[in-house]
Amino acid sequence: MATRHTDRLTSASSGVGAHLRAVQLVALPIVTLALLVTTVLVAIETHNVAVDFRSVSPEIRGLVHGINPYVIEGVGNGGHFLWSVLAGWILLPLAWMPYGYVLVMAGELVGLIAAALLLGVRDWRLITVALAWPATLNSLQSANITVLLLVLVAAAWHDKDRVRCGLWVGLAVAVKLFAWPVLIWLAATRRWRALLIAMGVQVFSLLITLPYYSLGEFVRYEREVDRLMSGDAITVAALIRDHGGSPMLGRAVALAIGLTILWKGRRQLGWVVVATLVLSPIVWLHYFDLLLVPLALWSPSLLVWTIPMLLFVVPGMLNGAPWQTAAALGVFALTVVAAWVGRAKEEPAVSSAFRTSAAGIEPVTSRA
Repeated sequence: MATRHTDRLTSASSGVGAHLRAVQLVALPIVTLALLVTTVLVAIETHNVAVDFRSVSPEIRGLVHGINPYVIEGVGNGGHFLWSVLAGWILLPLAWMPYGYVLVMAGELVGLIAAALLLGVRDWRLITVALAWPATLNSLQSANITVLLLVLVAAAWHDKDRVRCGLWVGLAVAVKLFAWPVLIWLAATRRWRALLIAMGVQVFSLLITLPYYSLGEFVRYEREVDRLMSGDAITVAALIRDHGGSPMLGRAVALAIGLTILWKGRRQLGWVVVATLVLSPIVWLHYFDLLLVPLALWSPSLLVWTIPMLLFVVPGMLNGAPWQTAAALGVFALTVVAAWVGRAKEEPAVSSAFRTSAAGIEPVTSRA
């Protein structure tokens, strides 16, 4: 009797689970589609469609004519070219198209789906939730290059056992310099040939920048952008500054936290991406699309994947009030902790071409 009762409960539980999953598969796409459509309609009404890409399209087109895209005057007011020259050249064909920004917006969604698949996500409920994240909606509305960075990092993970992994990492860092911690991941996991390729991409990126700007001028430009914009970013440093701390104190605390995370998790890409977000002097809402990496590698839980939805408390532009910055950082931390604590499996730290032995990491030799 007890066995029969247990079987009946198990069957009932399985039936409820199946019905719940069916509801999720229907309801989640509907909600996500509604949010995406609403985002586009609001952007059209407020004249903010693809605002980032459309603002810098003239500078991107000017690259062909040798025009310096970096204009320091009024840079704190927004609308300036803040991407790398390499990123500009990659997007050049779209900048010349009359409605190229529409393709960029579509690329935000396609890119996020591609990144999830490259990271091994096969549960479409999780991908659907990620498409509804406030960070994704912000990427769609602004048409920036954060999702491009995400795809490159995901491709590096997908090809982690191949030398071309270094190409993807190199392009990621060249497109967005704040992704430099991913280079540390290559070194920490002894992917030396991939690291060499990644560094070669950095040299190439520097060489194509020099005709427009000297290295010294570029550094000064980046420092000025940092000075003018970092106080309005979603960072630990900005939060400390909002509560009366000095900018130096804020930077020191963020640096200490970020470097600690990077050192402790240097062999796991999920933690390296977390450290990247902590160490970046400027973080906007769409940067949190990068949370897809640790979530994909650590957690299959739909509940955990919904935590970034709480980032709706953050405005689409800047960081809002101090409580909004604190709330966003809290959501960030909660997402990371929940994903790590409830992880289904350990993230492989080294290539499958290597094994750990008592003497350290050794190449795996054939037994044939």
